Amino acid sequence: MLGNPASGEQKFLSRNEARLLELLLEGPQTKEALIQRVWGEHGVVVTDASYYQLVTQVRNSFEELGLPRKLIHTIPRYGLELLANYPEFDGEELDDEAELNVVETRLDDASAVQDENALRADLQAISEAAFDCAEGDRAKPVVISEGIVSKPASKGWFSTLSTMTLLQYLAILLAGAIAVVFAVDWRVWQTRMLSGTAEAAWIKRDVSGMQVYVKDPTLSAEAIATYISKVNPKSQCADSSQDIEYYFEETTAVMQMLVYGSNSRLPCATYYFY
Repeated sequence: MLGNPASGEQKFLSRNEARLLELLLEGPQTKEALIQRVWGEHGVVVTDASYYQLVTQVRNSFEELGLPRKLIHTIPRYGLELLANYPEFDGEELDDEAELNVVETRLDDASAVQDENALRADLQAISEAAFDCAEGDRAKPVVISEGIVSKPASKGWFSTLSTMTLLQYLAILLAGAIAVVFAVDWRVWQTRMLSGTAEAAWIKRDVSGMQVYVKDPTLSAEAIATYISKVNPKSQCADSSQDIEYYFEETTAVMQMLVYGSNSRLPCATYYFY
């Protein structure tokens, strides 16, 4: 919320307006930094026109509350700063608003720029960006540096090579995904001992109606029931109504209990008893 202590008037700001003011309270900011922190950090890609429009909105909010628009001061060729006091600018215009008017083809005030060279450079950059968006994929020379012009992209063998490279890249990604799935399935199969000689390593026990698998035949039913009673494994499973299977494996320092749903491929809970 923005307020004028002198008049007591207040106004709610939009999220982007509030972000812009918060950043300016930290000190002078470049245009690029403001665009990145107001939009880019939130996954939004915008053009310079959105930046100039937001600056104008904030200045309009200041004006509605009786605050000077030029408290948000343009630093030529840099960005913006928030002034603590309102000095005399000797007729200095708001450069950002002038640039916005050109982008939107609303030239309301043609006498509004001191630094013509700076404005001309900014307008050229904005015009080129708008032209690129309108032209789409049309091939055209791009000026990289003074006196050096790049050639239009070829639609022949280069396009074929790019397509082959993309297909190879997708094939590598697919192969990697298959390898990961296979590795996970192998680990699950190895853990639960579902086939061959590995299945014989687990001993199935029935403890108070619960399906229990152990590797140590000397592990008593009382000890198993004690371990299970210390936790609430059903609450960890997505569907607590399904049958639960318990796998106990003891090492030198710890007793490990894996809890599976009857239809699950991965444990829904793992406990360690020291």
